[in-house]
Amino acid sequence: MPSPSKVVLMVILDSYEHDPRLEKEIASLVRAGCGVYVLGWNRFGTAPSEEERGGAIIRRAEVRSPRGSRWRTLLRLPRLYAWLWRQARAIDYDVIICHEIYSWPLGWLLKLVKRRKTIFDAHEPYAEQIVGILPGTGLFLGLLLRLEALLARRADALVTVSPRMVARYRGMGIRRVVYVPNVPLLAPETPPVRERRDNDFVIGRVGVISPRYSGVEALVAVAELLRERGAPVKVVLGGPVTNAWDEEFRRLLRECHDFVEYIGIVPVARLRDVTASFDVAASLFEPVIPKADYGYSTKIFDAMAAGVPVVSTRAAEDGLLVEETGCGIVVEYPFDYGKIADQLLVLGREPETRRRYGVNGRRAIELRFNWSVYEAAFLSCVGVTEAR
Repeated sequence: MPSPSKVVLMVILDSYEHDPRLEKEIASLVRAGCGVYVLGWNRFGTAPSEEERGGAIIRRAEVRSPRGSRWRTLLRLPRLYAWLWRQARAIDYDVIICHEIYSWPLGWLLKLVKRRKTIFDAHEPYAEQIVGILPGTGLFLGLLLRLEALLARRADALVTVSPRMVARYRGMGIRRVVYVPNVPLLAPETPPVRERRDNDFVIGRVGVISPRYSGVEALVAVAELLRERGAPVKVVLGGPVTNAWDEEFRRLLRECHDFVEYIGIVPVARLRDVTASFDVAASLFEPVIPKADYGYSTKIFDAMAAGVPVVSTRAAEDGLLVEETGCGIVVEYPFDYGKIADQLLVLGREPETRRRYGVNGRRAIELRFNWSVYEAAFLSCVGVTEAR
């Protein structure tokens, strides 16, 4: 077996059982002839301590942490970081990519010791995210922003996911910011399989299900109004449910069992076909936390790739994406459920409009929002010329 052109180490503070962004990055690196290691955290004991997948060697820290307690999780971090430090020191890598701010301090220290190229991958606006997660930290937002900027400047390059995020980090004085959004792989031209079982007008959503932020309550409320107006509406929901909302979500399913269906976590291999079974894909998240001004919803990209029209909140960068590409309709927040129901009634009666939105979305994926468009920028950042 030939020696790899470069050895790339990735660090992420989750178990990396499934992460579409990492999977695409790893696949590109492997095709380019790189050796890839991934260090992760088997926080809940749901994954093997070591495996090889997609050409990468994956090792996971066996440091358990309780579900649902953010502050108690912090107490596990010293053991976790000690394990990550030992593992990273033992790997003779050329480039390290630290995903999420929680791994950046480790990357900084390793850079000082090993003098290797260091890249930080920023998925979120972290200061704002921390304020939204940890109670009582809002007063420290300014301090957290300065700390985030200090850490971000330690890297040789920073990769991030949306135009506003690029502007945010450049405003912090980061010299090299590389734009690589969370776009899908370009799917084949063959149409996806439509997994339809009836003639209902299906509004669907696949993604993490949490109170308010995911917009599930708004979607169900709009569906109830549509049913009162005689529309044969069905809501299909897929994705993991956050622990904090599990009981309440199950209650909602019981109360609305006649028109709301939960299909569980959708495997990546089925995502396109499941999304294609929707008449409309919903992204009605509520911008109620500080980080809500930034980022694209990957659910919108998934719908565009499947040729399905979108209904989206005018929040973060989603509204701009939908309007710019012409892939659906944008609704205002705070929500006017009656107005949204009116818009969806019109859309339900106009299959040609739905088809046009779907075609627009698919065209935008083919031309601008697929991994092949951004792969070269990612590989160049790592220092690899092209995938083989």
